[in-house]
Amino acid sequence: MGRKKLLAMLLGVTLAAGSLAGCGGGGAKDTPAPAQETKEDEAAVQTKEDEPEQKAAAEKEEITLWHYYTTVNGENFEKMVEAYNNLPEGRVHVTVELIPRAELLKKYTLGIATGDLPEIAIVDNPDAASLTAAGMFEEVTELLNGWEGNSFVSGPLESGQYEGKQYTLPFRSNCLGLFVNEEHLEAAGVEKVPETWDELLSACEKLKGMGTSSYPFAMSAVKSEEGVFHFMPFFQSTGATVNEADSEGGIKAFEMIARLASEGYMSNECINWTQNDVEKQFAAGNASMMINGSWQISNILADAPELEYSIAYIPKDKESVSSLGGENIGITKSAENVEACWDFVSWMLSRENNVPFNVAGAAISPRADVTPEEQYPEDEKMRVFVELFEMAKPRGPHPKWTEISGAYQEGIQAVLVGSKTPEEAAAAVAGKVAEINASVE
Repeated sequence: MGRKKLLAMLLGVTLAAGSLAGCGGGGAKDTPAPAQETKEDEAAVQTKEDEPEQKAAAEKEEITLWHYYTTVNGENFEKMVEAYNNLPEGRVHVTVELIPRAELLKKYTLGIATGDLPEIAIVDNPDAASLTAAGMFEEVTELLNGWEGNSFVSGPLESGQYEGKQYTLPFRSNCLGLFVNEEHLEAAGVEKVPETWDELLSACEKLKGMGTSSYPFAMSAVKSEEGVFHFMPFFQSTGATVNEADSEGGIKAFEMIARLASEGYMSNECINWTQNDVEKQFAAGNASMMINGSWQISNILADAPELEYSIAYIPKDKESVSSLGGENIGITKSAENVEACWDFVSWMLSRENNVPFNVAGAAISPRADVTPEEQYPEDEKMRVFVELFEMAKPRGPHPKWTEISGAYQEGIQAVLVGSKTPEEAAAAVAGKVAEINASVE
């Protein structure tokens, strides 16, 4: 399916919904009647024809969905829900509630304790396992396996699993890549975009040798989930898992970011930079390369419309890896009819609906049955992100990911400010992770 058709399908949702709501009407009569009588007759016929549709709508179960999508994504998401609600064959009628992102996780946590939850929930994928472990979601393994539309990329699908079973499913996805200022690399004599850590360090040395005020490299290392998000491609590229911070690979990852900072390849301010701060540095020409996500493409266009840059794989140690971002959708324990709710969830996740929603928001569909060219036929940068997405790994999944993330945040900051050596930081992280795992067991 071409991009234009996909976008037309999504953008036409409101019109389609309107035509469904307005169909029906009285037929022409052989003998004209007085105006008042004709209107009454037409109203009677209209009412009679509308009865089955009104009855069907009344029989649908009313359910609620919480989400945090705003701006374009929010508008498109609610159009999709509206289109489903206008399907005569739809089994539920969905009311959406927009909850600010900063409040949503707290609302879910409180809802688990009080039983005040929506029937359907959108969650940030790193939070899916912890919310599942707390008892928020219904298992959907059998429903998924029995669905003919079951076709998802493995990494995003894994983010919704807990103890080998499926509870949530990937809905909207993104990942990280390497943004490269081509003019800077050419001026420094870097003949190709670095693909390995050694090539990255070599390129950084040449860029630093130019004597400009620009830093060769930038990433977010802020003490938040964003810093861990940017660190994980280095860490997971070594083959290490989050339970192996003090392994050979884990220590190498901490050594790598420490070297980027200590040798002046990366600004020490990265410990305070969010992902958006990193984009501003790159767009201003203050960084020649950066790690960031596909959503920054539109920001760069606004900040530096003339900037020439490309997207590449993040330099690797052993294997090319990206970090998985985005949201999952799940049916909660508040649902009285799980199969009816599944009718809505599977419709939202179908190829026909999920792909155009993601493309309209410059995101990536987690479905495995759509190619990069189909999603972004005219956007080379986004096609690279779709390729990167196929090697994206989730953070966790872990029932106490927030605590795991906190341990890594402290380790990242420690090596960058020099308060701990990479070995010491890795050991400290490993110790905290072991304690967290013991508390789960």
